[in-house]
Amino acid sequence: MISGVSLVSDDVDEVTGQRASEYLADKGENLAAIWIDSAALQSGLAFRGAFVIEQTDGSASLDLRLPLANNVVYGNVPGKVKKSTTATYSGLRVFDDDGAATFALHLHLPIPVRQSKRSDARAFPLTLHYLANLASVPTTPALIHQVFGGWAEDSGDGGSSVELHPGIPANERWFGNFNFSERGDPNGRYVIYQGAVRSLGDYWPFNNKCFVDDVVNPYGFSVSPRGWLGPSANQPADLSLRFWCRDKGPVTGLIYRVRVDSEQGVASLDSDIVVDEIDKDTRLLRIKLSAELGGRRADRLYYGAGDGNHQLRDIQGWLRTGERLAADCTLAWDIQDRVWSETPTQDWVPMVTVRLNWLETVSAIRADKVESATVFEAGLIGPASYSFGRPVQSARRRAEGNGPIDPVRQDR
Repeated sequence: MISGVSLVSDDVDEVTGQRASEYLADKGENLAAIWIDSAALQSGLAFRGAFVIEQTDGSASLDLRLPLANNVVYGNVPGKVKKSTTATYSGLRVFDDDGAATFALHLHLPIPVRQSKRSDARAFPLTLHYLANLASVPTTPALIHQVFGGWAEDSGDGGSSVELHPGIPANERWFGNFNFSERGDPNGRYVIYQGAVRSLGDYWPFNNKCFVDDVVNPYGFSVSPRGWLGPSANQPADLSLRFWCRDKGPVTGLIYRVRVDSEQGVASLDSDIVVDEIDKDTRLLRIKLSAELGGRRADRLYYGAGDGNHQLRDIQGWLRTGERLAADCTLAWDIQDRVWSETPTQDWVPMVTVRLNWLETVSAIRADKVESATVFEAGLIGPASYSFGRPVQSARRRAEGNGPIDPVRQDR
């Protein structure tokens, strides 16, 4: 790849009579440009160690920029004695595919969770095939010819690589314009692994295990026992990898979603996620948000820490959600524009965000005050409504000794 150098056909060489790698070796450190299709016919080329992928929208505007992982070892299950040592790298392969010059991007995308049930690697492996000879100048990001999930050795052999079949139209099939999912009903915006692969355990983790071990527990919650939550209904979004961008800008991050439900099991007393059995057909999850909703409730003017029964005033901060609870773990990157050769060690800034979301049915909401045993429902609409009511306003006025003078009392 040559940046900032305009090439015309006379500047680009055909590789003939020798292997493409030998041709480039003969060039040494001199500038060289070759036609991909000629290199493909002469035993092809392989470059490994790519650390970033950038994609434009068919013009000069940036459409996607993501970091890439290298030296990734897949297939190591936690607790397994025998460990795999086959490392794989992100990079580019140029080869001839039955007469069609093709270049393949081997991508290992950093993710915040384990890769699959049978692999603890923190990377998502993909291979994207592109045709080198295009019929016309593209007006969109480069269109993908074939998509492969799973990993392969740098030679292209071994591993778990298998072809996937995006449902999105071919003229919209560019990287970042569709997402990936473990299973579910066919969906044009998701590439579904179920049905295309022999064993989902080589490509995706367990929903409930991933939710607890990789997302909520490492980021401040305590769920126990670790396996009491059940797997979700497995719609495309339930266990998925989606692309993330800020304010309609270029793609600079990934969202890994995993969802669980409450159909089985019971939590321990010290768990931060428990279940409430509302009736025989309804079990709703409840999550403890002590830092956000908990604290001490003040319902009158207190004098000193020993005044009043604080046990009756301490709010634990439980929020009731829905029958299913999803966690969106976003890993985004701030990769600045720069000349790579001049600043090869400049750090990138990763940002991790965890969002919990659920579907909740809201009916009539009572404006109730917050008590020690209050479980918040429908967000904070009920307590907020109560706080603006006349009884609360009146009580607060009496307690504010340094507040404004009540004009009615002044006239007296």
